Amino acid sequence: MARIFVDTFFPNASPLRWRQAEDGVVELFPIPDHARCTPNCQFTHWHLRLRVAEGAASDVTVRFADVMNCWNGREAPAMRNEPVRAVVSADGQTWTGLDGRRSEVAGFAIEFDVPVSGEVAHFAILVPYTEADLDDLLARVGPCSQARVYQMGATVEGRSLAMLELGRVDAPASVFLRARAHPWETGGSWLIEGLVNRLIDGSAESQVILDEVRFCIQPMANRDGVHRGMSRFTVTGIDPTREWDAQIPHDPVLAPENASLANWFAEQARLGQVPRLAIDLHNDGGGQLHLSHPPQDEAGHRERMGRLEELLRAHTWFREGHTGHGFRNPGTFGEGLSEIYGIDAIIWELRHNHAEGLGRQPLSADWQRLGADFADVVRQFFHPSC
Repeated sequence: MARIFVDTFFPNASPLRWRQAEDGVVELFPIPDHARCTPNCQFTHWHLRLRVAEGAASDVTVRFADVMNCWNGREAPAMRNEPVRAVVSADGQTWTGLDGRRSEVAGFAIEFDVPVSGEVAHFAILVPYTEADLDDLLARVGPCSQARVYQMGATVEGRSLAMLELGRVDAPASVFLRARAHPWETGGSWLIEGLVNRLIDGSAESQVILDEVRFCIQPMANRDGVHRGMSRFTVTGIDPTREWDAQIPHDPVLAPENASLANWFAEQARLGQVPRLAIDLHNDGGGQLHLSHPPQDEAGHRERMGRLEELLRAHTWFREGHTGHGFRNPGTFGEGLSEIYGIDAIIWELRHNHAEGLGRQPLSADWQRLGADFADVVRQFFHPSC
């Protein structure tokens, strides 16, 4: 039996306890992150390395202990969504999907047979997108003539919060995208990677898009959480998707991530440049567009978002649809910005375990292709005659 060391001492690694049982199974005991002053907590993210410390291994069974999430005071078991899927890599660069199963062992939730072909296997819930990946992207974008990268603020722990703008400053339309408000949700980061790569590819088609649309992108909103391998909250227990209230400002000490973004939107309003469309990118097991309920022109909002969905279906592999009219989520990014600025602001949940349009589990290349195709969606959304 190979002896395994579970390495969680690197950026974005999961906080957890572990042990290797006598039969060689690696048992993982996740540690959820917690909200501030409420019972809410969540475990979704895992990213670890299985290192062969002694002997040789082919497959290592990894078993996750039961853990409870809590939302709005209601507990529910984590890791309950079907299908049970993850990703694995021998080198941390090339990732493949991995199916798991429900564990039949009392006290445990799910388990995977992780292939270990060498000295280490990288194992994660989604293909990781780390601070190093973001830094590489921003470095590549820097020399582009129609790119502007600047620091819009800093996290609780002092990490830079970048804003990336692509396109003419005076473009007739603008869109805002935010990713990684919840650290585990890497699909949004890969979508943005694909979108940016498309926009800076030097093609005539991309130049036309940049002349017509200004893209304002916050690529990593909860950077402390990404660094620390958290699932949902910031290090002060704040959920960046909540408490977007017109009457109550974000606390600049407890929630500088949201406060800096709110200040950015206020400055855009002062300049008369508030983006007409704002999308908060997330991952979940359902994968829908979460529409808002603006106090004015709700019918117009739904018509425009219906057109956005039609364009997504026509030009990308998105097929999951949108939430029903009765679904409301007060205080969220989408609802709050719709009320404050009268813009179309929504949550886009990217289905992480099975994409209907692909017929399989999406991986980083799929998210990047979605992002590249999204550039055409945005152009036609603002310019229907194109």
